Amino acid sequence: MWWVDQGRNLPCCHRATDEELEAEPELFDCDTCEVARTWAAVDPVNVEAWDIYHRLGGRYAQTLGLGAYLLEALTEDWDGATRADMVARLEIIMSELDPPKTVSING
Repeated sequence: MWWVDQGRNLPCCHRATDEELEAEPELFDCDTCEVARTWAAVDPVNVEAWDIYHRLGGRYAQTLGLGAYLLEALTEDWDGATRADMVARLEIIMSELDPPKTVSING
């Protein structure tokens, strides 16, 4: 998965702090940004899945346990099949970013 292997480590103004933008503005040119180019090529449904994933995984939502409520609110106008498809997409993202931990009985 591109985001896991490369995207997380590339400079992007969407993730940069104000200090980083001020100190090294040449690193954050959207015309040459690999992150921006990659996102432009992603299917819109997958872009929406990433957006929902980040909203559900945000610190505030996590601290208050708002995941189920937030997912319901973000998809309230969707039919069951569309919601199920989105949950499947969210599972794929989660399995790549935070794979299940394996436990060995033998240590």
